[in-house]
Amino acid sequence: MNSRDDRSADDRLDRSLHALRHVEVPEALARRALARLDAPERARRPAPRAAWFTAVLYLAPAAGAGALLLARPPPAVTVGREFSHASEITLELPHSGDGVAELALTTHHHRYTAHVRVELPSGVALHLDSDGPPSACAQTSCVHHWRTGAPPHRNPLQVVVSEPGRYVIHVTHVSPSASVRERFVVLARRRAVPAA
Repeated sequence: MNSRDDRSADDRLDRSLHALRHVEVPEALARRALARLDAPERARRPAPRAAWFTAVLYLAPAAGAGALLLARPPPAVTVGREFSHASEITLELPHSGDGVAELALTTHHHRYTAHVRVELPSGVALHLDSDGPPSACAQTSCVHHWRTGAPPHRNPLQVVVSEPGRYVIHVTHVSPSASVRERFVVLARRRAVPAA
């Protein structure tokens, strides 16, 4: 661009600004503008939202929860009914040696083969087989698993206790027809030695 074109653009701008400065403002418009300057400021109302936007805000969480419920896979095993059972057994240990306590499991709730889980504290051995020795536990707790019916385990279960104390044994057995939680508390004490 040359300097001549620049001057013509500046001249047009100057003329437009001059014309704008000389525009007559209607007196009513000037009064309203001045009245608004003196008036206290009002709180602005939020712009109205479309009805669909409000509906999306309220319904989106519910729709998401419904989708999660429909997408969740069904549980692997559906259990019919749940039962719980607790009992306390007092066991008198002989002068020397071990004592045997019997735990009568409530397996009559199952119509099908049940998965049995027995959790024993240390100091308690489980005697499942009539032919084999009791399975002793050297850890703080031992867990035994088997299925009812194969091989046939004894019911009531026999636990072998060697020292006096309070022992809590947790047993669960689950089948498609029932889920049973049992808690056995064995209170073992040593038989008093007869006076000589």
